[in-house]
Amino acid sequence: MANKETPKQCLICGDKAYVFNFGVISCQSCKAFFRRNALKNKGFECAFDSNCQVDVITRKFCQKCRLDKCFRLGMKKEWILNEDELKTMRTKIMENKVKRRNRELYKRQMVSKTADDLIAETPIPDTKYGLVGDSSSSNSSDSGKGNSDSSDSDTKNDTQIIHLNGMKVSKFNTDVIDIYNNYHRGKGAEFLSSVVAITQHVTDYNKSFNTYECDKLIELFSAINFIREPTLPLEPVVTDMMNFKMAMVFKLDKEIRNFITVAQNVAEFDSLCENDRIALVKYGSVEIISMRMIQFYNVAAQSWTIFVDKNNWIVSRMDMLKSEPIKAIFRNSFGKIGNEWDSDPIILDLLTIILLFDPNRPNLLHREVIKLQQNIYMHLLQRYLLLKYRSEYKAKTKFLNLMNALTDINIMGEIFMKKCYQTRPELLGPLLKEIFDIQDIQC
Repeated sequence: MANKETPKQCLICGDKAYVFNFGVISCQSCKAFFRRNALKNKGFECAFDSNCQVDVITRKFCQKCRLDKCFRLGMKKEWILNEDELKTMRTKIMENKVKRRNRELYKRQMVSKTADDLIAETPIPDTKYGLVGDSSSSNSSDSGKGNSDSSDSDTKNDTQIIHLNGMKVSKFNTDVIDIYNNYHRGKGAEFLSSVVAITQHVTDYNKSFNTYECDKLIELFSAINFIREPTLPLEPVVTDMMNFKMAMVFKLDKEIRNFITVAQNVAEFDSLCENDRIALVKYGSVEIISMRMIQFYNVAAQSWTIFVDKNNWIVSRMDMLKSEPIKAIFRNSFGKIGNEWDSDPIILDLLTIILLFDPNRPNLLHREVIKLQQNIYMHLLQRYLLLKYRSEYKAKTKFLNLMNALTDINIMGEIFMKKCYQTRPELLGPLLKEIFDIQDIQC
């Protein structure tokens, strides 16, 4: 991979240089030399009539000619900080470092406190909570003390174990977690058939998140802030289909741009190749936006609020969808995930990043890398559910139901895209035309 900064040539001596120092592109050596000597009247003398060649080899031979060349090429001694200014600058740098460190510490404490608050006052059973499908409890002599649910007893113990960067990676059998079904107009595409859980060796897996998990959650929550919506109590507003379509086009364009910013703030996404980044956003953004609309879906009224901006919104009723099969799909999709996410934004945020790292998007080059990242966030969702519900059985059931709900979200996302561009494709801007492959649609 090429360096982000291309080396330039120091104008003073010809050595490698990267930035301007005191107004001139110069190397670190010439920068330090000028800072030490430009303000001092040392009376340097040249033994060769002030006509020395200054290069990488000879730059230390004649200080006078080197300093003269610095001034001749435009270095400004007025830009050199004195001791007081240097002290002030160092103090500000240290203060900023302390502030950043305190902010990170505060974020970690908030994540840990959230997890701790989810643990009830009642004692936690002695049985170690494994991950969903973890066979460690069944292999131990105390396995009989765990949950007696019949689904656990059917779990097979032929889990494969590998190691990745010092972390244990468990690959579960497809018969333990059968969470994805074939979908999408009979193409038979699978979402995933297995879940990988990544853990670190910790003494107590129930008290809180470990350092690695905290870092991932902090990064995710910071990134998701770019697509959070206001949560105002709103009354339904009467609107027509054309207003709905125009609002949705505007909304989608804005939300996709925001979602791109979210993705770019996730380190693992930003480290992917450009092709895979484009594919994940292109084929996943509308699906994710559709899923996050569950926050504003009114089950009783069968309507959802669509925020155009912080001060403007429309309320769309399910009746506006003319097709009964499409209505049924939307009701089913919103109903499934609505019953499982428990109005918990952390669950929704984790589902968002799980959908982003979908290794079955078209045109991907590095599916295994993307699959690994998705599995990491699946693990975090499992851990969070376990801490939230304090029951291995309930956490496992909730996790499986959420994963099954994502299958319906895939289908709903496809329908949502078609409904947005079929009637008025001329309303779409360049970004939405690229997302929808509008050039391939016969209007």
